[in-house]
Amino acid sequence: MARLKFEGIEIEATEDVDVLSALLQAGANVAFSCRIGVCQSCMLRSVKGDVPKEAQTGLRDSQISENFFLACQCVPSNDIEIERPYTTQHFLEGIVSSVDDMADGMRRLRIDAELAYRAGQYVTLWVDGQTGHRCSLASLPEANSPLEFHVKPVAGDRFSDWVTRDVNIGDTVRLQGPVGATFYVPGHTQQPIILAGTGSGLPAIYGILRDALQNAHQGDIHFLAEAQDEKDLYLRSLLSELDDGQNRFKFHHIVRPDLAEGPGIYQGAMADFIEDEFGTLAGWRSFICGDPPAVERIKKEIFLAGASLNEIHSDPYYQIGNPPGHIPSMSDSAS
Repeated sequence: MARLKFEGIEIEATEDVDVLSALLQAGANVAFSCRIGVCQSCMLRSVKGDVPKEAQTGLRDSQISENFFLACQCVPSNDIEIERPYTTQHFLEGIVSSVDDMADGMRRLRIDAELAYRAGQYVTLWVDGQTGHRCSLASLPEANSPLEFHVKPVAGDRFSDWVTRDVNIGDTVRLQGPVGATFYVPGHTQQPIILAGTGSGLPAIYGILRDALQNAHQGDIHFLAEAQDEKDLYLRSLLSELDDGQNRFKFHHIVRPDLAEGPGIYQGAMADFIEDEFGTLAGWRSFICGDPPAVERIKKEIFLAGASLNEIHSDPYYQIGNPPGHIPSMSDSAS
């Protein structure tokens, strides 16, 4: 039986119980979300004692070297002394530089921060110790350019309320990340590409498209946006701005029959659209971002259309919502 030491308390972790569960059962206030090792919200650091390698899957080499681990994936076989990742090198500070309205009721948030990332990745934005949101990056990693996020207003959501009503230019936020392996890699410039997004993944797919165009990708590019409501149609104006008249990409909205109609609108299911538009996707490279059930469904549909699994890149976005756990505020690191 392993003994855990955390913020002055000692916990005996029974066999086969992960660190996150043990801490929560003991009443510790720690952040968590997906509990399957994807979101990294439960990341902690071992001050003393080894952690299993599987508890560090998906972490950066720099994080592994400093003994960070995912509590939900850590079933300890020895005693561990644990601390939160409080220090500033693990959370990046950013400053809100602008916020404005977009089409169809969306909000655009820009933040100045020195973040190394790839277009299509995502970060967790923490407004305070309790309010965080996983946001995909719509911007390109260019020097002196702000990070850009597209936020969908959702009634009753703390982060959405902050962006809609309470944010001010100059506000300080904390960024955790970046996370995600779905991004454009130059090469195979003639290979056709599918970019498929839903919900919170739409900004990421937009960022990947911009990156591919900037890298002069020559193969066909099809942007597939699955819209659940009118707000998911917001990218139409931005994509029109990207269209330089050279037909470097095609844009399709996949919607239910009662939502919208017109050019670029397909009323029906994603699987039907893929069959009608492409027939086969053998030889295509695919990028899929968005809500987990939709990502898994679209991934399956693209695979069944002939795409190779190693050519399908996907990131399901597990949201935090309003977690019960604690994320350090500015005052924590200053104390």
